[in-house]
Amino acid sequence: MKKVKILACFSLILFTATLSAQNDTPGLTSGILTPYSTEVRLMDSAYNFKWDTTSVAWSLYQKDYKNKNTSGLLTEDLYRIFLSSTNDWINKNRLLYTYFPGRVAVQEISGQLWNTSTSEWVDYLYTHYADSLRIDTTYTKTWDQVQHKFISGTRDCYLYDSLNSVILYTQQSMDPVSKAWVNSQMISDTFNFYENVLEEITKIWNINTESWVNNYRKVYQYDTTGYKLMGFTEYSWNKDSLYWENAYRTTYTLTMAGKRIQSLLEIWDPIMKIWVNSLKDQIIYTPDGYLGTDVQQVFDVSNQVWKNYYLTIHTYFTTGNPQAISGSFWNNTTWIQNSNHALDSVGHLIEDYSLTYNPETFDFTGGSRYSHNYDSYGNDTLYLVQTWNVNTSSWLNNKRNLYSYDPDYHLLKTDIAQNWKTNLSDWQNDTRWDYYYSDYFGVPEKQNLQHSCLYSNPLTYGSTIRCPMLDDGSVYDLALYSMTGSKLWNKTLNGNGSFAFDANVTPGIYILSISQKGNIISSDKVIVIR
Repeated sequence: MKKVKILACFSLILFTATLSAQNDTPGLTSGILTPYSTEVRLMDSAYNFKWDTTSVAWSLYQKDYKNKNTSGLLTEDLYRIFLSSTNDWINKNRLLYTYFPGRVAVQEISGQLWNTSTSEWVDYLYTHYADSLRIDTTYTKTWDQVQHKFISGTRDCYLYDSLNSVILYTQQSMDPVSKAWVNSQMISDTFNFYENVLEEITKIWNINTESWVNNYRKVYQYDTTGYKLMGFTEYSWNKDSLYWENAYRTTYTLTMAGKRIQSLLEIWDPIMKIWVNSLKDQIIYTPDGYLGTDVQQVFDVSNQVWKNYYLTIHTYFTTGNPQAISGSFWNNTTWIQNSNHALDSVGHLIEDYSLTYNPETFDFTGGSRYSHNYDSYGNDTLYLVQTWNVNTSSWLNNKRNLYSYDPDYHLLKTDIAQNWKTNLSDWQNDTRWDYYYSDYFGVPEKQNLQHSCLYSNPLTYGSTIRCPMLDDGSVYDLALYSMTGSKLWNKTLNGNGSFAFDANVTPGIYILSISQKGNIISSDKVIVIR
């Protein structure tokens, strides 16, 4: 399996920074490819407050200030702490962004902490992107505020092939004395013609011999076409005999259409020299072809029979959008549900809970539940965290976040975090963030504007998007993002043509972008209505 780590903040930075103008005139427009936008709302700063239980009031604590260049691209994200004793701000940490020349894509992200003893910035985080916008180097260091020095750290390095698949991943750790990076683990992958991984080898660094030593190997099996995965075999390295030993084997059973209907995990018996049954998944699909149920069974070696263990059920709305994924343990007579991942009709997460199950006593010993509420524009208005009470077998409030938004642009304005006080049977304020935005005029779009798509703005479900100017035979990706950078819908375009806009999202303001090979060509702010 390819091990690629992506920074979650990157997509938000990239898509927020490249917003184009909202076209307020309904009708056919070439909104994606407006060379210069007329107005963009970008976050300017955020102020953090802590709740003072003594004065029963908010106390200013820190602020996040965002500096941008003339194109509206984020160059510095600075956090500072407020000292009420001196009524002054002191540095805390910051992120610095640099971009590829002539592009809006981030090339480097540097994170720095303020060293109060020397009054200077020290690097603790760094990420570098290759031309393909894939990470090739990233590291983080742990800073000791008392000793004013770095005490640990990890660095990841990636090497890609011509199709941007990871062929070599190296992990290193920081020597706390010399501060040098020391090899730790290396994973190398080889691929077939379809860029499906054939073999993955994990090696660990031997400090004494200063060389890589085999540790783990995974070999994938495909059908005769080399495309459909039929399973994989895992091996461990025998240091004494210096050869790969069988460890685990997983075999898939597929339908004629290539859908997986069974997974069988076997464990190698080194004494009997045979594969022994261990775990099995039986998968059933809905009449519409969606994943329906997955029954997991464990093999009872003593009685040589399969026994139920875990059940996963997928349900869907009539539109085909996912509705819920529930999980249940088997207690010898029936299924006991212990988890649920529920979405609304447009894909927003509304509930996610998991209970810890004791298979011996057949009861729950703990668990957590997360739930969300949204407004008509799809903005998260409530995030609630609850914990399982084993005495009452019910959910107890733990903490929550309340969000409010700008009435005109529907951008986040306030985030209030509260904790549940059981003795008061009420919520108590903890922290608050207030967000402020700036208007940027004339922010340049990306260059290379020869491609265009035509669509109505506002967009409605089923309305036509035509792309007559896209290069015929080339592959593009058209995607819809929320104002916070979450991808909600995408469509692959094979050259020019037209198609129906079928993103089932709530009415609101979104970002519509077109990209090719991971590089954004252009993006625009659009209104989606019913």
